[in-house]
Amino acid sequence: MRSLIKDESGQFAVITALMMVPLVGLTGLSVDYARSTNMVDYMQNRSDAAALAMAIQGPTGTDRSAVNFLVSDVKNRLEADGQLRNVSIEASWTSDVDYTVKVAADIPTTLSRIVPGIGNDMGLSVIAVARFKDITTTWKPPEMAMLDPEAGDYNRIYAYCFNPAQKNDPVTHGRSQEVPIADNGGTTYDTKNFPQCPQGVVSYRLYNVRSARTNPSKWDDARATHYNHYTDTVFNSQMGKNIDNSMDSQAERYDYSDSGKEALELMETVLCDNLSECKPRSQGGVIPSGKRRTPQKNKKACAAGKFMYYGWEDRRPSVSSDGSDRDFDDIRLIIECPTVIISGEKNVRLIR
Repeated sequence: MRSLIKDESGQFAVITALMMVPLVGLTGLSVDYARSTNMVDYMQNRSDAAALAMAIQGPTGTDRSAVNFLVSDVKNRLEADGQLRNVSIEASWTSDVDYTVKVAADIPTTLSRIVPGIGNDMGLSVIAVARFKDITTTWKPPEMAMLDPEAGDYNRIYAYCFNPAQKNDPVTHGRSQEVPIADNGGTTYDTKNFPQCPQGVVSYRLYNVRSARTNPSKWDDARATHYNHYTDTVFNSQMGKNIDNSMDSQAERYDYSDSGKEALELMETVLCDNLSECKPRSQGGVIPSGKRRTPQKNKKACAAGKFMYYGWEDRRPSVSSDGSDRDFDDIRLIIECPTVIISGEKNVRLIR
């Protein structure tokens, strides 16, 4: 019995068997890492090619054969072969000058799945952005600017450009080219220098001075009670993880910054197919009216030839002491959607 207890001849086999699990797992990790790296390179190359082919057409192009080939090759073929799972492909113009392709997929793991914490799939994703250089987006001054002349507050509307890449600038906060365009004090403004925003969207600032409409000396008096509400407008596609899938990629968003989130509750936005539609429903148009209501929020892209209606409430609906009537027509603007002009030779480059 003692000799049986002291017998160690089988320990090596037991230890070897126990060591095989992590060794095989580490080998599997190495193999799967190499497979995933090669697949990411393949997906990136295909996405880059698709983005460049689409961007070279400019925003008015209609040939989607490059995207169709990407779908056929990466999704249909590789998914059918079992090399990838859950492939998703998004391809669209994410600004007037940038075409973006996003590809995400899961690659099945092999031996590495025996390692604790490693599942049956590894997530992969790539993004390609191609920029079309010879393009100009132009905005026109308001077709209509009406500010309630009976309001007790003084209200002035400014237009400006907002560049989200510079939002942390301590001086500009990403805002530039700001010009006043209308007020409810009867002032006439020269709008010939209406902002043109090559790296962004025209945004608006509501400048509100409480109980000062009939007292011009208070309009620009820093001591008067006043508020500034900036829209800091961006495209839905620029919202990162906060993209709203119910909206067009180039629909305007106003909740990118804290200022925009505050301005959003004051605004109503309605997209009109033509200028004649931009009137109240009671007159045969599409603009809602009435007090104590929830404002309409447009979710469509402002395409050339259409018009965007902006209606503001000059007092914050969420603050009961402000006394808002929530009719969202204290300030009304109608702006023609921007026109995209292609000039010179078509030139594209990858920027991501």
